[in-house]
Amino acid sequence: MKLHAGILTVALGALLTTPGTGFCDPSPLKVGIIAPLSGPLAQYGQALKNGIDLASADSPAIAANCSFAFEDSKYDPKTAVSALQRLATDRFTVIYNWGGPTSSAVAPLADRLNVAMFVVSMDPRVSKGSARVIRFANSGAQYGQQLAEALKASGLRRVGIVRTENDYLNVVLDGLKQHAQPGLEIEDIASYLPSDTDFRSSVTKIRAAKLDAIGVFLISGQVSAFYRQLSEQNLKVPTFGTDFFESTSEVKASGVSIEGAIFANNAVDSDFHNVYKAKFGNDYQITYAANGYDFAMLLCRDLPSKQPSLSANDVLVQMKSVSSNGKLGPYAYRDEDGDKYIAFPIVIRKIVDGRIVTAPQDNKPLDGSAARREVRAN
Repeated sequence: MKLHAGILTVALGALLTTPGTGFCDPSPLKVGIIAPLSGPLAQYGQALKNGIDLASADSPAIAANCSFAFEDSKYDPKTAVSALQRLATDRFTVIYNWGGPTSSAVAPLADRLNVAMFVVSMDPRVSKGSARVIRFANSGAQYGQQLAEALKASGLRRVGIVRTENDYLNVVLDGLKQHAQPGLEIEDIASYLPSDTDFRSSVTKIRAAKLDAIGVFLISGQVSAFYRQLSEQNLKVPTFGTDFFESTSEVKASGVSIEGAIFANNAVDSDFHNVYKAKFGNDYQITYAANGYDFAMLLCRDLPSKQPSLSANDVLVQMKSVSSNGKLGPYAYRDEDGDKYIAFPIVIRKIVDGRIVTAPQDNKPLDGSAARREVRAN
Protein backbone atom coordinates (compact mmCIF):
# COMPACT_ATOMS: atom_id res chain seq x y z
CA MET A 1 0.00 0.00 0.00
CA LYS A 2 1.42 3.40 -1.01
CA LEU A 3 0.69 6.79 0.47
CA HIS A 4 0.51 9.52 -2.19
CA ALA A 5 2.17 12.84 -1.34
CA GLY A 6 -1.00 14.89 -1.84
CA ILE A 7 -3.03 12.69 0.48
CA LEU A 8 -0.25 12.71 3.07
CA THR A 9 -0.50 16.54 3.14
CA VAL A 10 -4.18 16.21 3.94
CA ALA A 11 -3.47 13.54 6.56
CA LEU A 12 -1.03 15.79 8.40
CA GLY A 13 -3.91 18.13 9.26
CA ALA A 14 -6.58 15.47 9.49
CA LEU A 15 -9.59 15.84 11.77
CA LEU A 16 -10.43 12.65 13.63
CA THR A 17 -14.10 11.73 13.92
CA THR A 18 -14.62 10.60 17.50
CA PRO A 19 -16.25 7.13 17.63
CA GLY A 20 -19.99 7.19 18.14
CA THR A 21 -20.45 10.97 17.61
CA GLY A 22 -20.25 13.59 14.93
CA PHE A 23 -17.68 15.62 16.88
CA CYS A 24 -14.38 16.26 15.10
CA ASP A 25 -11.22 16.11 17.16
CA PRO A 26 -8.20 17.80 15.52
CA SER A 27 -5.70 15.54 17.31
CA PRO A 28 -4.13 12.48 15.62
CA LEU A 29 -5.64 9.01 15.80
CA LYS A 30 -5.31 7.86 19.40
CA VAL A 31 -3.76 4.39 19.64
CA GLY A 32 -3.50 2.57 22.95
CA ILE A 33 -0.88 -0.17 23.33
CA ILE A 34 -1.38 -2.72 26.13
CA ALA A 35 1.64 -4.99 26.63
CA PRO A 36 3.79 -6.52 29.39
CA LEU A 37 6.39 -3.82 30.05
CA SER A 38 7.36 -5.35 33.40
CA GLY A 39 7.42 -8.86 34.83
CA PRO A 40 8.70 -12.14 33.35
CA LEU A 41 7.52 -11.34 29.81
CA ALA A 42 8.77 -7.75 29.73
CA GLN A 43 11.12 -8.61 26.86
CA TYR A 44 8.10 -9.05 24.62
CA GLY A 45 6.46 -5.76 25.55
CA GLN A 46 9.70 -3.82 25.36
CA ALA A 47 10.49 -5.27 21.93
CA LEU A 48 7.03 -4.28 20.73
CA LYS A 49 7.48 -0.72 22.05
CA ASN A 50 10.93 -0.49 20.49
CA GLY A 51 9.51 -1.54 17.14
CA ILE A 52 6.81 1.14 17.26
CA ASP A 53 9.36 3.76 18.33
CA LEU A 54 11.65 2.74 15.46
CA ALA A 55 8.79 3.01 12.97
CA SER A 56 7.97 6.49 14.30
CA ALA A 57 11.59 7.52 13.78
CA ASP A 58 11.63 6.10 10.25
CA SER A 59 8.38 7.72 9.06
CA PRO A 60 7.27 11.28 9.97
CA ALA A 61 3.74 10.30 8.90
CA ILE A 62 3.37 8.12 11.99
CA ALA A 63 3.80 10.94 14.51
CA ALA A 64 1.61 13.16 12.35
CA ASN A 65 -1.24 10.69 12.04
CA CYS A 66 -1.12 8.77 15.34
CA SER A 67 -0.64 9.42 19.03
CA PHE A 68 0.50 6.35 20.99
CA ALA A 69 0.00 5.65 24.68
CA PHE A 70 1.55 2.59 26.34
CA GLU A 71 -0.03 0.69 29.24
CA ASP A 72 1.73 -2.07 31.19
CA SER A 73 -0.44 -5.18 31.39
CA LYS A 74 2.15 -7.14 33.40
CA TYR A 75 0.76 -10.08 31.37
CA ASP A 76 -2.18 -10.09 33.78
CA PRO A 77 -5.76 -10.18 32.43
CA LYS A 78 -7.25 -7.98 35.18
CA THR A 79 -4.51 -5.39 34.74
CA ALA A 80 -5.09 -5.41 30.99
CA VAL A 81 -8.84 -4.82 31.44
CA SER A 82 -8.15 -1.89 33.74
CA ALA A 83 -5.75 -0.45 31.17
CA LEU A 84 -8.35 -0.83 28.44
CA GLN A 85 -10.98 0.95 30.53
CA ARG A 86 -8.61 3.88 31.12
CA LEU A 87 -7.86 4.15 27.41
CA ALA A 88 -11.55 3.96 26.50
CA THR A 89 -12.36 6.69 29.01
CA ASP A 90 -9.73 8.85 27.29
CA ARG A 91 -11.48 8.14 23.97
CA PHE A 92 -8.80 6.06 22.28
CA THR A 93 -10.00 4.83 18.87
CA VAL A 94 -7.59 1.91 18.32
CA ILE A 95 -6.34 -0.63 20.87
CA TYR A 96 -3.47 -3.06 20.33
CA ASN A 97 -3.07 -5.74 22.99
CA TRP A 98 -0.20 -8.22 23.22
CA GLY A 99 -0.61 -11.66 24.79
CA GLY A 100 -3.02 -14.58 24.78
CA PRO A 101 -4.55 -14.43 28.28
CA THR A 102 -4.86 -10.64 28.22
CA SER A 103 -6.35 -10.66 24.73
CA SER A 104 -8.98 -13.15 25.84
CA ALA A 105 -9.87 -10.76 28.67
CA VAL A 106 -10.07 -7.49 26.70
CA ALA A 107 -11.51 -8.69 23.37
CA PRO A 108 -15.10 -9.21 24.65
CA LEU A 109 -15.19 -5.51 25.60
CA ALA A 110 -14.38 -4.15 22.14
CA ASP A 111 -18.00 -3.92 20.97
CA ARG A 112 -19.30 -2.15 24.04
CA LEU A 113 -16.40 0.33 24.08
CA ASN A 114 -16.70 0.98 20.32
CA VAL A 115 -12.99 0.58 19.58
CA ALA A 116 -11.03 -1.06 16.78
CA MET A 117 -9.01 -3.74 18.57
CA PHE A 118 -5.94 -5.60 17.32
CA VAL A 119 -4.51 -8.42 19.40
CA VAL A 120 -1.43 -10.59 19.32
CA SER A 121 -3.14 -13.82 20.24
CA MET A 122 -2.78 -17.16 18.47
CA ASP A 123 -6.26 -18.30 19.49
CA PRO A 124 -8.88 -17.82 16.70
CA ARG A 125 -11.69 -17.77 19.25
CA VAL A 126 -10.56 -14.32 20.34
CA SER A 127 -11.42 -12.68 17.02
CA LYS A 128 -14.46 -14.85 16.31
CA GLY A 129 -16.23 -13.38 19.29
CA SER A 130 -16.36 -9.79 18.01
CA ALA A 131 -16.65 -7.91 14.72
CA ARG A 132 -14.30 -5.29 16.16
CA VAL A 133 -11.36 -7.60 16.94
CA ILE A 134 -8.62 -8.56 14.46
CA ARG A 135 -5.69 -10.76 15.40
CA PHE A 136 -2.39 -9.24 14.25
CA ALA A 137 -0.72 -12.66 14.22
CA ASN A 138 -0.93 -16.15 12.80
CA SER A 139 -2.85 -18.84 14.66
CA GLY A 140 -1.29 -21.35 16.99
CA ALA A 141 -2.48 -24.10 14.67
CA GLN A 142 -0.40 -22.61 11.86
CA TYR A 143 2.74 -22.57 14.01
CA GLY A 144 1.94 -26.10 15.16
CA GLN A 145 1.50 -27.25 11.57
CA GLN A 146 4.89 -25.86 10.57
CA LEU A 147 6.46 -27.64 13.52
CA ALA A 148 4.68 -30.90 12.64
CA GLU A 149 6.09 -30.73 9.12
CA ALA A 150 9.60 -30.19 10.51
CA LEU A 151 9.27 -33.22 12.78
CA LYS A 152 8.04 -35.30 9.85
CA ALA A 153 11.02 -34.20 7.75
CA SER A 154 13.29 -35.28 10.61
CA GLY A 155 11.88 -38.80 10.57
CA LEU A 156 10.90 -38.82 14.25
CA ARG A 157 8.68 -41.58 15.65
CA ARG A 158 8.20 -40.76 19.36
CA VAL A 159 8.40 -37.37 21.00
CA GLY A 160 7.56 -36.20 24.49
CA ILE A 161 6.12 -32.88 25.63
CA VAL A 162 6.97 -30.94 28.78
CA ARG A 163 4.59 -28.01 29.01
CA THR A 164 3.35 -25.12 31.10
CA GLU A 165 -0.34 -24.22 31.30
CA ASN A 166 -0.45 -21.17 29.02
CA ASP A 167 -2.96 -20.10 26.34
CA TYR A 168 -0.34 -19.62 23.64
CA LEU A 169 1.50 -22.85 24.40
CA ASN A 170 -1.76 -24.78 24.45
CA VAL A 171 -2.92 -23.60 21.01
CA VAL A 172 0.48 -24.31 19.43
CA LEU A 173 0.54 -27.78 21.00
CA ASP A 174 -3.02 -28.41 19.81
CA GLY A 175 -1.92 -27.41 16.30
CA LEU A 176 1.05 -29.75 16.47
CA LYS A 177 -1.12 -32.68 17.52
CA GLN A 178 -3.77 -31.83 14.93
CA HIS A 179 -1.25 -31.82 12.07
CA ALA A 180 1.05 -34.62 13.30
CA GLN A 181 1.67 -37.18 10.58
CA PRO A 182 0.60 -40.82 11.00
CA GLY A 183 3.37 -42.74 12.72
CA LEU A 184 4.40 -39.88 15.03
CA GLU A 185 3.55 -40.62 18.65
CA ILE A 186 3.28 -37.58 20.96
CA GLU A 187 3.52 -38.36 24.66
CA ASP A 188 2.73 -35.87 27.43
CA ILE A 189 5.56 -36.05 29.97
CA ALA A 190 4.42 -33.46 32.50
CA SER A 191 2.41 -30.26 32.92
CA TYR A 192 3.63 -27.36 35.07
CA LEU A 193 2.47 -24.05 36.47
CA PRO A 194 4.17 -20.84 35.23
CA SER A 195 5.86 -20.48 38.63
CA ASP A 196 7.50 -23.95 38.59
CA THR A 197 11.26 -24.22 38.07
CA ASP A 198 12.12 -27.79 39.11
CA PHE A 199 11.95 -30.18 36.14
CA ARG A 200 14.27 -32.90 37.39
CA SER A 201 11.51 -35.49 37.66
CA SER A 202 10.64 -34.89 34.01
CA VAL A 203 14.28 -35.28 33.00
CA THR A 204 14.31 -38.65 34.75
CA LYS A 205 11.15 -39.71 32.90
CA ILE A 206 12.65 -38.58 29.59
CA ARG A 207 15.74 -40.70 30.14
CA ALA A 208 13.61 -43.78 30.86
CA ALA A 209 11.19 -43.18 27.96
CA LYS A 210 13.87 -43.30 25.26
CA LEU A 211 12.22 -40.68 23.06
CA ASP A 212 13.48 -39.33 19.75
CA ALA A 213 13.01 -35.69 20.80
CA ILE A 214 11.45 -33.51 23.50
CA GLY A 215 9.05 -30.62 23.00
CA VAL A 216 9.89 -27.88 25.50
CA PHE A 217 6.62 -25.94 25.78
CA LEU A 218 7.67 -23.75 28.69
CA ILE A 219 7.78 -19.99 29.26
CA SER A 220 10.70 -17.58 29.71
CA GLY A 221 12.90 -18.54 32.65
CA GLN A 222 11.52 -22.06 32.70
CA VAL A 223 13.11 -22.81 29.32
CA SER A 224 16.64 -22.11 30.53
CA ALA A 225 16.01 -23.88 33.86
CA PHE A 226 14.87 -27.02 32.03
CA TYR A 227 17.93 -27.10 29.75
CA ARG A 228 20.32 -26.56 32.64
CA GLN A 229 18.73 -29.50 34.44
CA LEU A 230 19.14 -31.61 31.30
CA SER A 231 22.85 -30.80 31.41
CA GLU A 232 23.07 -31.53 35.13
CA GLN A 233 21.80 -35.06 34.45
CA ASN A 234 24.07 -35.40 31.40
CA LEU A 235 21.15 -36.09 29.07
CA LYS A 236 21.48 -35.13 25.44
CA VAL A 237 18.37 -35.24 23.29
CA PRO A 238 17.10 -33.16 20.36
CA THR A 239 14.49 -30.60 21.38
CA PHE A 240 11.91 -28.31 19.82
CA GLY A 241 9.74 -25.57 21.24
CA THR A 242 8.02 -22.26 20.65
CA ASP A 243 8.83 -18.59 20.19
CA PHE A 244 9.90 -18.41 23.83
CA PHE A 245 13.18 -19.60 22.29
CA GLU A 246 13.44 -16.36 20.27
CA SER A 247 15.56 -14.74 22.99
CA THR A 248 19.35 -14.66 22.94
CA SER A 249 19.40 -14.14 26.71
CA GLU A 250 17.26 -17.27 27.24
CA VAL A 251 19.45 -19.24 24.84
CA LYS A 252 22.60 -18.12 26.63
CA ALA A 253 21.15 -18.99 30.04
CA SER A 254 20.14 -22.45 28.74
CA GLY A 255 23.70 -23.56 28.03
CA VAL A 256 24.81 -26.16 25.52
CA SER A 257 21.76 -28.43 25.86
CA ILE A 258 19.62 -26.07 23.78
CA GLU A 259 21.98 -26.32 20.82
CA GLY A 260 20.18 -27.56 17.71
CA ALA A 261 16.68 -26.89 19.08
CA ILE A 262 14.05 -25.77 16.57
CA PHE A 263 10.80 -23.81 16.78
CA ALA A 264 8.31 -22.18 14.43
CA ASN A 265 8.19 -18.40 14.21
CA ASN A 266 7.95 -15.52 11.77
CA ALA A 267 11.06 -14.47 9.85
CA VAL A 268 12.43 -10.98 10.47
CA ASP A 269 13.97 -8.90 7.68
CA SER A 270 17.78 -9.07 8.02
CA ASP A 271 18.30 -5.32 7.50
CA PHE A 272 15.72 -4.56 10.19
CA HIS A 273 17.48 -7.02 12.49
CA ASN A 274 20.81 -5.25 12.03
CA VAL A 275 19.36 -1.76 12.51
CA TYR A 276 17.38 -2.84 15.57
CA LYS A 277 20.34 -4.51 17.26
CA ALA A 278 22.60 -1.53 16.59
CA LYS A 279 20.05 0.86 18.10
CA PHE A 280 18.85 -1.12 21.12
CA GLY A 281 21.89 -3.31 21.82
CA ASN A 282 20.01 -6.63 21.71
CA ASP A 283 17.62 -8.65 19.58
CA TYR A 284 15.45 -10.08 22.37
CA GLN A 285 12.07 -11.15 20.94
CA ILE A 286 12.80 -9.18 17.80
CA THR A 287 9.87 -10.86 16.03
CA TYR A 288 7.51 -8.73 18.10
CA ALA A 289 9.57 -5.63 17.47
CA ALA A 290 9.00 -6.24 13.76
CA ASN A 291 5.32 -6.93 14.45
CA GLY A 292 4.98 -3.58 16.22
CA TYR A 293 6.88 -1.82 13.46
CA ASP A 294 4.61 -3.27 10.76
CA PHE A 295 1.49 -2.41 12.78
CA ALA A 296 2.54 1.22 13.21
CA MET A 297 3.45 1.60 9.55
CA LEU A 298 0.22 0.02 8.38
CA LEU A 299 -2.11 1.92 10.68
CA CYS A 300 -0.44 5.32 10.76
CA ARG A 301 1.26 5.61 7.39
CA ASP A 302 -0.74 3.50 4.96
CA LEU A 303 -4.39 3.53 6.04
CA PRO A 304 -4.76 7.33 5.99
CA SER A 305 -4.13 7.17 2.24
CA LYS A 306 -7.81 6.38 1.78
CA GLN A 307 -9.27 9.29 3.72
CA PRO A 308 -7.98 12.08 5.95
CA SER A 309 -9.81 11.00 9.11
CA LEU A 310 -10.40 7.56 10.53
CA SER A 311 -13.03 6.31 12.94
CA ALA A 312 -12.89 2.89 14.59
CA ASN A 313 -15.21 1.55 11.91
CA ASP A 314 -13.06 3.09 9.15
CA VAL A 315 -9.99 1.31 10.49
CA LEU A 316 -11.73 -2.06 10.63
CA VAL A 317 -13.22 -1.75 7.14
CA GLN A 318 -9.94 -0.68 5.56
CA MET A 319 -8.03 -3.51 7.20
CA LYS A 320 -10.06 -5.97 5.15
CA SER A 321 -8.26 -4.87 1.98
CA VAL A 322 -4.76 -5.00 3.46
CA SER A 323 -2.08 -6.75 1.42
CA SER A 324 1.41 -5.39 1.83
CA ASN A 325 5.03 -6.14 2.68
CA GLY A 326 6.78 -5.36 5.95
CA LYS A 327 9.60 -6.37 8.24
CA LEU A 328 7.94 -9.77 8.76
CA GLY A 329 7.60 -10.28 5.00
CA PRO A 330 4.44 -10.14 2.88
CA TYR A 331 1.24 -10.02 4.91
CA ALA A 332 -2.48 -9.87 4.20
CA TYR A 333 -5.86 -9.82 5.89
CA ARG A 334 -7.68 -13.15 6.18
CA ASP A 335 -11.15 -14.14 7.34
CA GLU A 336 -11.54 -17.87 7.91
CA ASP A 337 -14.85 -18.91 9.43
CA GLY A 338 -15.08 -15.65 11.34
CA ASP A 339 -11.44 -15.67 12.47
CA LYS A 340 -10.19 -12.26 11.29
CA TYR A 341 -6.42 -11.94 11.29
CA ILE A 342 -3.30 -10.67 9.52
CA ALA A 343 -1.30 -13.59 8.13
CA PHE A 344 2.52 -13.53 8.04
CA PRO A 345 5.00 -16.11 6.63
CA ILE A 346 6.14 -18.77 9.13
CA VAL A 347 9.56 -20.46 9.10
CA ILE A 348 11.51 -22.91 11.23
CA ARG A 349 14.11 -21.25 13.44
CA LYS A 350 17.08 -23.10 14.92
CA ILE A 351 19.71 -22.61 17.62
CA VAL A 352 23.12 -22.94 15.94
CA ASP A 353 26.34 -22.14 17.83
CA GLY A 354 24.30 -20.15 20.32
CA ARG A 355 22.70 -18.03 17.61
CA ILE A 356 19.08 -18.04 16.44
CA VAL A 357 18.90 -18.56 12.68
CA THR A 358 16.38 -19.64 10.07
CA ALA A 359 16.81 -23.35 9.42
CA PRO A 360 17.68 -24.48 5.87
CA GLN A 361 14.83 -26.20 4.08
CA ASP A 362 16.94 -28.87 2.39
CA ASN A 363 17.92 -30.99 5.40
CA LYS A 364 16.54 -32.61 8.56
CA PRO A 365 15.83 -29.95 11.22
CA LEU A 366 16.40 -32.54 14.00
CA ASP A 367 18.45 -35.72 13.97
CA GLY A 368 16.32 -38.16 15.95
CA SER A 369 18.51 -41.17 15.17
CA ALA A 370 21.44 -39.57 16.96
CA ALA A 371 19.23 -38.92 19.95
CA ARG A 372 18.17 -42.56 20.13
CA ARG A 373 21.81 -43.66 20.17
CA GLU A 374 22.72 -41.08 22.83
CA VAL A 375 19.87 -41.88 25.22
CA ARG A 376 20.32 -45.62 24.96
CA ALA A 377 24.05 -45.25 25.61
CA ASN A 378 23.16 -43.58 28.92
